[in-house]
Amino acid sequence: MGGMIPLGDASRRTARWPVVTALLIAANAYAFFLELTKGERFVSMWSVVPWHIVNGYGWITILTAMFLHGSWSHIIGNMLFFWAFAPEMEATTGRIVTEKMVKEIYALQGSLREFPLEADLAEERRAARERENRK
Repeated sequence: MGGMIPLGDASRRTARWPVVTALLIAANAYAFFLELTKGERFVSMWSVVPWHIVNGYGWITILTAMFLHGSWSHIIGNMLFFWAFAPEMEATTGRIVTEKMVKEIYALQGSLREFPLEADLAEERRAARERENRK
């Protein structure tokens, strides 16, 4: 099934339709639609800004930023990959477990993606305090 683009796996058919997978793809598509229609202000409001996180606010953006995509090719590639592999995971683990696992995986990958930026910002703040103390 599919050829070069993996739309599924013919050797492993799932017994049920992948509801959690479809809902997450729909949520990503809706977020991308909002990005396109509401523009830069929407993206800025829901993107992670490491300075905000380090200073204790904007924590929700760690989650919301995971639903933002930079271009058509970005969202198409991500959702195609997700559709190819997530239904099997959902069938194997069950819907409730899959929903929990996907949330945890999204949260982990989002945190890990943002961690280097936060660490760099924390280092810059420490260096600035040291410069202030020397004066």
